[in-house]
Amino acid sequence: ERVLAAHARAQARFEELDGYRYESRARDALHTLGLEEDDFDLPTSALSGGEKKLVGLAKLLAAG
Repeated sequence: ERVLAAHARAQARFEELDGYRYESRARDALHTLGLEEDDFDLPTSALSGGEKKLVGLAKLLAAG
């Protein structure tokens, strides 16, 4: 029962933060910052230093 209550709280918080739209906002930010869509699903270890900085900026933008 405690686990279900914790899950319900986490789910409510996720929805409060508009978590279902986060990936869409992140992809929009990555595109706006100039990253190629083919690179969106690459691990960050495969990105250059500059691209990693852009990913960090996109995370901030997506978080709102």
